[in-house]
Amino acid sequence: MSTYPQTKICLNCNNGFSVHNRDQLTKKFCNQSCAASYNNKKRTKESRLKQQRSLTQTMLSRKISTSTLAKSKPLKTNPTTKSSSNTNLYPKTKWAIIKYTSLYLGKPKDLIEYDDVELFQDYINHEIYTNDLSPTQIATKLGIIHSNFGMFITKCLGIKLKDLSSAIQNTVNQAGKTITDPKRIYYKECEFRFTRAEMKKIPGFELFVKHGCYHSTKNPNGIVRDHIVSRANGWQNGYNPEHIRHPANCRFITNFENIKKNSSSSMTYQELLERIGAWEKDIVPTLQAKSIPVPKTPEHIEKIRSSILKMYARKKQKV
Repeated sequence: MSTYPQTKICLNCNNGFSVHNRDQLTKKFCNQSCAASYNNKKRTKESRLKQQRSLTQTMLSRKISTSTLAKSKPLKTNPTTKSSSNTNLYPKTKWAIIKYTSLYLGKPKDLIEYDDVELFQDYINHEIYTNDLSPTQIATKLGIIHSNFGMFITKCLGIKLKDLSSAIQNTVNQAGKTITDPKRIYYKECEFRFTRAEMKKIPGFELFVKHGCYHSTKNPNGIVRDHIVSRANGWQNGYNPEHIRHPANCRFITNFENIKKNSSSSMTYQELLERIGAWEKDIVPTLQAKSIPVPKTPEHIEKIRSSILKMYARKKQKV
């Protein structure tokens, strides 16, 4: 037979509390505050919006009581317009949502209702997940000027945006490209995959130990891994990706040197094959670095030319 009081653990604060009879055995929280805190963590934006509507209607009905209406003179209303006591009106404190919903529907701001906002939310959802438009593209389509329309969509409308990988895929698809084109596959296959033990034999390893790995903000003076025979050179000439990703084709240099080198190579492919042969015999030959530029393709040259023309066109517009 159970004896009382008994001790239970609160699900929210993990503190113990006592129950003094059988009816209290179902209690999960030590007080109402803990119960509210625990349950509020599980609430969705939809449930909060539903509660907000209910509270707004309750407060408006209390504010405009029947006794007040009986004492006041009847208002002259236009049958074509809605009454100002319409409890379905969207709260005026949500001015940004009202503003953009009004712009989308072409409806006066003081007549925006909950149903109108839901229509606007459905429209935004459709544009993002069906038409694959970004927040910036939607804002441009609606004629909205907003510094961060994506933030407005997530924080104000409660709509989840696509993750970064999906957004990149959309951008690439709209540009008429594919994320799995042969060049990207080749570059992926050429990424270094050597072990930690092999790192010690790579030229410049002492610099890597001294300065650490490069990071744009945390370690801007750090070291990066460089393909001595570049991936661009390998792609243009059809070199075996196993050779391009081999540890013998790697060296540690500063990020500035890597940017300056760009897509050029520092040795020939034949020299790389000889270097790989020596590496397999556990011999690391001295690297005699030189610059072998990769010639630009006609498509690349045309892109550079069009970019320069656009830049000059912008400068003329500013003048």
